[in-house]
Amino acid sequence: MKRKVIGMLCIVFILLMCSNVVKTHKLTQCNEVNSTEKNEDNTQIMENMDYLYNWNTNGCYLGLYGSEKEEEDFIRFNEDGSLYLVVESGGNINRELGVQIFLDYEQIPIIIDDNIVDVYYITTDQNFSETKKIWFNAELEDNSIHKVTIVLANYTDKNIGSNEDMRRTLSGDMTMFDTILVNGNEVGSMCKTDYEYEIPIKIYEEQFEGLVFTQDITGKRKVIDRNIYAKGGENLELQYHIASSSDVNDIIIIITIDMKQYDINSQKYIICTNESSKVFWGKVNFKVPEEKGSYEIRAFAVPNPFGKIENNKIQIPIGTFRFTLNVE
Repeated sequence: MKRKVIGMLCIVFILLMCSNVVKTHKLTQCNEVNSTEKNEDNTQIMENMDYLYNWNTNGCYLGLYGSEKEEEDFIRFNEDGSLYLVVESGGNINRELGVQIFLDYEQIPIIIDDNIVDVYYITTDQNFSETKKIWFNAELEDNSIHKVTIVLANYTDKNIGSNEDMRRTLSGDMTMFDTILVNGNEVGSMCKTDYEYEIPIKIYEEQFEGLVFTQDITGKRKVIDRNIYAKGGENLELQYHIASSSDVNDIIIIITIDMKQYDINSQKYIICTNESSKVFWGKVNFKVPEEKGSYEIRAFAVPNPFGKIENNKIQIPIGTFRFTLNVE
């Protein structure tokens, strides 16, 4: 039997530093603040929000939780099928944020504030914090187990290709995590894929960890052009290099254009098998949007997409360079 679902997990808070250091915390909601204190740089910070400055160079905080059972290594929905979404933004900065949710690595709409949205956009003021109930606008089998990936993207109102300040950002404009969601009281088999595994151009050794896209189809260049150009409707081919220091072999790669998941190689995502501490060199192609204009491309990779998650119930996807697709 199928039912509409919502929601998500024992409180998980991800603090993503440039060095990819991760901390998990319980959250104190700070929508109403009666006191402030001074940070070392003389900026005012809200009570109970000092960790935003101490641990997170992005200044953004993301959480998703539901029915909490500390002894379990996964999350469950609340009784009404919902999950709680928590977003915080610290510092003296107004931000344009966007939240995406992927169920079994396909982006799904969510229901929030009685609206169905593919992306939940947030305009923050300084020292912003909110907790809201969300529902998944999707049907899940009872007593099924899934992977859920949540992404909080920063600077959704800015264009990388024409903004000199933004050119310095790498993967620092996304905070994200991947976790296991159980719908029901029984734990079944983990989600699987029907997609075929990608065939590499080459697997090679190099001191490199991360995910990089480039238009250099013939070499091993790992510096992305922050602007790429194409004609509307044409097929664009890019090369990618993916490497992870973890012991897992399977890695899923997802691309989004203007915050919407985009088919690559005629699929929702691609999957490859790599050796630990080696680089998988492959290529992707996709159809360029028909309408002229500038589009922001973001991408990320999820190691161990179909396996159990050890330690803290979460794993951190690998972010990539963000770049601008200019359609002529």
